[in-house]
Amino acid sequence: SCSKDNNGTSVNLKENLIAKKWKLAKVLVAGIDLTSSIDACERDNYIKFSSDGKYDLHSDGVKCDPNEAEILESGTWALSSDEKTFTLDGQDETVVSHTSTSLVVKTDTPFGEAVTTYTGY
Repeated sequence: SCSKDNNGTSVNLKENLIAKKWKLAKVLVAGIDLTSSIDACERDNYIKFSSDGKYDLHSDGVKCDPNEAEILESGTWALSSDEKTFTLDGQDETVVSHTSTSLVVKTDTPFGEAVTTYTGY
């Protein structure tokens, strides 16, 4: 399933998610920027999505534990056919926007709306 092409400018989100590595760029909860409260050793990790609906979270750069494995965790992901709902380990998030190098999703938490930005590279 491909999204409509506007003179080659639109991005097929699913293909783009699989093609790149994704790093956490920004976390806002109830409008408060919490990015700096996340340890640097976690902020530099990246997610690699596979076409089979699985993902791996890789350690990169600073390690939180010198003995930690390259792959920190694995799980499942999915994207609705309309590209509006992104599901990570069974939790649905709403796709706010996406480009070839960014993905912004939002979800409700007990503390307010959480908006997470990922950078693709």
